[in-house]
This record gives sequence, C-alpha cells and structure tokens, in this order.
Amino acid sequence: MVSGGGTGGHVFPAISIAQACKALRPDCSVHFVGALGKIEMTQVPKAGFSITGFWIRGFQRKALWKNLALPLQVLVSLVQAWNLLRKFRPHVVVGVGGYASGPLLWVAQRMGLPTALQEQNAFPGATNRFLSAAARRVYVAFEGMEKYFGSNKTVVTGNPVRPELFNQVPGREEALKFWGLTGERKTVLVLGGSLGARALNEAVEACVRSGSSDVVWLWQCGRHYQLPVDLQGMQGPNLRVLPFVQEMTMAYAAADWIVSRAGAGTMSELALVAKPCLLVPSPYVAENHQHHNAMNWVDLSLAWISSDATIANDLPKVLVEWGQDPEAAQTKAWGLRQWSRPDAAQRIATDLFELTYQENAA
Repeated sequence: MVSGGGTGGHVFPAISIAQACKALRPDCSVHFVGALGKIEMTQVPKAGFSITGFWIRGFQRKALWKNLALPLQVLVSLVQAWNLLRKFRPHVVVGVGGYASGPLLWVAQRMGLPTALQEQNAFPGATNRFLSAAARRVYVAFEGMEKYFGSNKTVVTGNPVRPELFNQVPGREEALKFWGLTGERKTVLVLGGSLGARALNEAVEACVRSGSSDVVWLWQCGRHYQLPVDLQGMQGPNLRVLPFVQEMTMAYAAADWIVSRAGAGTMSELALVAKPCLLVPSPYVAENHQHHNAMNWVDLSLAWISSDATIANDLPKVLVEWGQDPEAAQTKAWGLRQWSRPDAAQRIATDLFELTYQENAA
C-alpha cells in the first residue's frame, strides 16, 4: 500500500515505485491512498492503479480559520486508515509524503505492519521524523540523512523518477513539433508546479509582453492561473501555455533551458535531463524544504537561484546570461548528472520485497 500525494512531486515518485514493484513482481498488488480533491485522485488511476481518498488536508498557515475542521478530518482519516488496513492487510505500507501519509502510516505502525518512508528532501519534514521512529526503512535522496533517521534504517536511493524520462527519449525536433513550437530559438520550459506559482507566472507574463527575451516559451502555469486575454492571443509557435503538462518527456526534450520550482521530485528529473535551470523555491512549503533542496546545487555552482520576491528582475537577466554563452551554461548544467539516479524506484522496490521476505521469515 502506497500513500503519496498533494502535489505532483509526491504523486509521480509514488507511481514510479508502484510501477517498479509491478515490474519486479507482476503478481503483486498495489493500492494507493491519497487525499480527496488532490492531484493523486486523477493521476493514479491514469497510471492503472486503484486509490482510496481520505477526507484530509494540510494545516493552513495563511488562513487559520480553515483549520477548524482539521481535528475532525484527522479523526475520520484514522478511522478510514484502520478500516482500509484491516481490509487489505498489506505486507508493507509506504509513505511518500502528502496529507494522507501521516494517518495511514501511524495506524499501520500501531497495527504492527511494516512501514517504510521515502524522504525526498534535503531537510526532512516533521511528519517523517515522527514516523521514522517505528519505520523499518527510510529511503532518502541526499547523503548525510542518517543524522535524522539513524544509520540502521536509512538507505540512500535517490528520488524515483518516471521511467519514460530515460526510456525512448524523443529528439528535440520531434518534441517541438509535438508542441507546435518553432525550433529557431531557444525554448524555455517553465514549471511552476501543478498548482502554479503566482510570482513566477507574473514574471513570465512580463517577459512575454516585453519581447525582450528572444526565446520560445513552453509554460506550465498551474490549474489555478487564468491566462490574461492579451497573452491568449499570442499563443502559437513561440508560446504554448498549459495548466498542467502530462507529457513531461516531450516537455523536457523540447526545452533548452528550464525555470522551475525546487521540489525534490522535480529536481530529480532536472538532474536526469541536465539542462541549465533557474530554481525558484516556493516560500510556502513547510520548513522551507525547497530552499534547502536548491542550495545543494547552487552551492556547487550547478544551478541558478531566485525567489518569489526577485524573480521578476532575475528572470530576464538570467535569460540574457544564458543567451550570451549557452555553451558555458550547458557545461555547468552537465554537472547535475552526478545527482541523477534513474534506478531509484527499482532499488526501492527491490528493498521493499526484501523487507517483506524478512518479515514473513520472522
């Protein structure tokens, strides 16, 4: 049983782990648990897996009144988790992050079921630190995480990425044709996350309107963003705007440069494609995870960084820098390959089966 969701950065690694489990053992069953109304409720079924949605949401820091129902939601989710685990009796329960992971894994641990965590970030969240005490394994993406979880259960695997990103990768011309974009100029892929990023969207708006950046835009704006009327009329071979990019393999193949949030799952994909990237960490993520993630690369001079407060000024400057010496920018980005671990999902799946064998033997 796998629980992960809330954002694409949690959902797609979870799906990758499930796919790797099925590849190793086609006879195994994988059932997902997510949060009602979140991205996992659509993306998991598209991947061919069943899912149960819990009535749960995260703590709302910006609007405290929205937390009035949270105690009831937690209680209901704990009951749902108990009933679900009694029904399925899974051999192992895996938490990949997201609102439903906490209740599900906490109940599983109370029931004596083996649990495993997948911590994507360079600095772990409070929920995973709490759950790790009773977890059998903690799969991490960064070195040095033993100080949070203990060396006896911490396994460095990297973050799982979608297998299609390294299997049968399309060429740039094919990808540009897929999106209906011209190949005469550099293509900038903008990834503000599945929900969008207001500051990033506004910065891209300004660049597109000014025409000062001589580039082609492939822009994932998020489902909460409404494209202004004047920009709707500019869509064509130099501008493609989408609420959500389903075909990420085609998006990465078309891109020359990337501007992105710094979620751990996305950064694992960026390491695999190894193209110049400007990271804009979300300031709204708990415990400033994305800033910690981004600084791992920035400190090694492998990526550029901005913020919501400065992206409007930084974006055109970085595009000019990349345009003046694209070869130097690409050479710098090649260093990201050292962070690429395309076998992460397979390594996690293999270890999960070993864990279940150990439990059965005991």
